[in-house]
Amino acid sequence: VVPQTIAICAIWLASKITEQYMEAPLYLKDVEMRTGVKLTLDDLMEAEKCLLKALGFSLLIVTPDMTLQCALEQELLPNIARSLHNPLTALAEKYLEIAFLTDAVLRHPPQLVALGALAVACEELRVPYETIGLWKSCTGALMTELHEAVLTIAWFLPAEKKQVATAELTFKTLSQGATPAA
Repeated sequence: VVPQTIAICAIWLASKITEQYMEAPLYLKDVEMRTGVKLTLDDLMEAEKCLLKALGFSLLIVTPDMTLQCALEQELLPNIARSLHNPLTALAEKYLEIAFLTDAVLRHPPQLVALGALAVACEELRVPYETIGLWKSCTGALMTELHEAVLTIAWFLPAEKKQVATAELTFKTLSQGATPAA
């Protein structure tokens, strides 16, 4: 891709995030009229891919579902007994669906919503939290936000308040750096 095409593409990309966005075919006609440079839509799309790659921009949108699947496949399942894989996965997915019915998905990042659903599932199946490597990255304010996500999800479960209190106690223990009791 030639530098001139990249420059034209950069202006077009900038217009996408302003109130002056112009459809690509119309933009290409305007560029040709003003500069005499004739580009095809394919030229513009190729330059856009190049530019986004160079900027490290990802068009991937992280969702709680994706985060939960990654946590289950890469982080958690290798560290727990095989007999718990399917029940934990099913329960975590169920709690994630419940989370979508709460305001947790509006108040917390997708990763914390997924981790919250996973925490509630771990609590119910008595899977030790320390088997999840992601807990180690949750400290301070992040642990507090995770705690809030768990409580938001837990309040919508058809469970007794005793289970919610247990989850709350577990998170208080984790936030203080201790290992939760079985």
